[in-house]
Amino acid sequence: MTGLLAFVLGTAFAGWSVEGPSYTNRSDANDYAKSAKDAGYKGRVIRRFRDGSGWEFVVRVEDLANADEAQQAAESLAAAAQVAAVVLDEEGTVVKRVEASEIPADKGTPAKGEPEGDAPTAAPWYEAVSEAHGAGLAVLSEAERVLVVYTRKLPDGRIARHTYVRRGTDLYLRIERVEGEVVESTTLALGDAAWLTTGGSTKPQDLQRSRETIEKFSPTGIMPIILDVEGAVGTHEMLGSLAKTGKGDVGGVAVDLYAPKGAPTPEVAVGAKDHLVRRITLDGGKRVHEFSKYREVEGVQLPERILSIHDGASEPDQIVVEKIELDGEIPDAWLAAPK
Repeated sequence: MTGLLAFVLGTAFAGWSVEGPSYTNRSDANDYAKSAKDAGYKGRVIRRFRDGSGWEFVVRVEDLANADEAQQAAESLAAAAQVAAVVLDEEGTVVKRVEASEIPADKGTPAKGEPEGDAPTAAPWYEAVSEAHGAGLAVLSEAERVLVVYTRKLPDGRIARHTYVRRGTDLYLRIERVEGEVVESTTLALGDAAWLTTGGSTKPQDLQRSRETIEKFSPTGIMPIILDVEGAVGTHEMLGSLAKTGKGDVGGVAVDLYAPKGAPTPEVAVGAKDHLVRRITLDGGKRVHEFSKYREVEGVQLPERILSIHDGASEPDQIVVEKIELDGEIPDAWLAAPK
């Protein structure tokens, strides 16, 4: 770790932690995170820059109470993945390296929070849900380039295709007509300037307002709770107090229902087997959002189909995600300032 220039978005050290090896691609890090999960630990994939070699991905298990717990975690991860793990103190300094060859592959070390002889305690509803979905907000934030393409059918039958792009801090949004009366437009926010192109005319725009507009059509705009379950719980206190109220079915998927005591909403319907959010009901039933056809993107579970019903409307607002791509190629023309 000496000489390492690390750039980690949204990362701070809290307590002791353990890290696995660094990888040049996220898929290998995701595989290591799955090994950590099998060993009973929740690992987070972090993207950072190493001076001289470029971007790398590493899995970190955080919030370990002390050196002994960190040592136990490092031994468990080294045994599970059969590669070395390192122990970091509260300041993020490496204090020990645990080689896989030092640990028997079949070593049965109890995972954090599961000491031998103790009866398991009931975890909050959102812990399993957050783990099932993955750290979506962190993964998107750490990506240098994000491309999302989706179609949206409004209750009145109009259909538009949206192309959202972020490259660094630059933003691009293209809205195209598919069916019905749709005003086609392109909004750009580059550096300290912004433009709106519509009807063949391009005009400068307020930068902050343009950024806010574009972000409404971003992944965080169309699926905010899905991307950061625990963050949503931290922001909306009532979500943290939900208790299981029964079982149900959403789109043919068996779900467990969670709601606050003495109130019908907010209600969250979670897949009974996969723990993925299938429906969120708000405002006494006036707003309903359903999520289906999940697929994995860089270790994160994201829905391809989102249905939203507002104020008891007879027809839903429908979003179908066609593409989500991280750190892929973005045409330079899309993010070029108008001449």
